Amino acid sequence: MYRLFWFFHTLHSLFCRRYDINEKVSHRFIVLPLIDTDVRYMHSHMYLKYLDLCRWIYVIKSDLIKVFVKNKMIPTIQSQNIEYIRPLKACMRFNVTTQVVFWNGYYVYMENTFTHNDIVYARAYSKLKIKTQKSAVKMEDILVYLQQPELKPIYFGKEKMIQRVESL
Repeated sequence: MYRLFWFFHTLHSLFCRRYDINEKVSHRFIVLPLIDTDVRYMHSHMYLKYLDLCRWIYVIKSDLIKVFVKNKMIPTIQSQNIEYIRPLKACMRFNVTTQVVFWNGYYVYMENTFTHNDIVYARAYSKLKIKTQKSAVKMEDILVYLQQPELKPIYFGKEKMIQRVESL
């Protein structure tokens, strides 16, 4: 079921508007009863599946997919930290907003926020490393591939975010 879900959302994101690498990308979902949930609340492992799906949607919508395929790169998760604030209930519609917060050499730090009616239900921080078959790639090199070397990372709460992600 998840693979079908992933396929349709990925296919849909191919035909949506393109985003700048520093923009927030938001995607809308619904908690499917008895698939994503026990009887009432969404399972904790489903949050991670939605995070993975949203990362790939972000890569596709920001045109990073062209760079990754052309240069045989893949983003790998180095560490991840998720805060569960409130439980998502069955049949609830929610948005997941994905954003690159900053990058530091080989590492890219992303933030995902699960919201419903502008209320935050969960927040996740991910530390990613982009790799080729032989070595890791710096974010500055990827920006050169994108022909956007003037982009600057967003630095808000950098130290706090590094502590959260690396506390795993």
